[in-house]
Amino acid sequence: MAVHADSIGVYSGIVFWGALIYISSGSLSVAAYNKLNKCLVKGALVMNVFSTITAGFAIIIFSLDLVIRMRFYYCYDSDYSSSNSFCEQLWILQESRSRGISGVLLVFSILEFIISICVSAFACKAVCHCFSGVRTTQMK
Repeated sequence: MAVHADSIGVYSGIVFWGALIYISSGSLSVAAYNKLNKCLVKGALVMNVFSTITAGFAIIIFSLDLVIRMRFYYCYDSDYSSSNSFCEQLWILQESRSRGISGVLLVFSILEFIISICVSAFACKAVCHCFSGVRTTQMK
């Protein structure tokens, strides 16, 4: 997608800095789970809130990218429907591939948004309740 740079997602940089925020949020959450420390849990909560905001922006950007590409494609298709050159067929193939990538990234952003909200809720619940540094399990 970065090679074909006429995408809103590439111009905004969400495909690059969004991925860095998601990775850092996930790694901090794993570190907070492995070493149950209140400071790590608070850091994971903050990073998951940033991750939720980033996923919300990504949903908006990739949705706009799909809508604008579809509108441009239909205008292009109606203007040049009589000509069937190889260049135009290649352009249509490239545009459909870019729309497919944007669609997949939109689905992943929606999933990231849902997961970030859930992890933030669990981290908020853990921070709000005072807990000791010892992990306890309940057996039934």
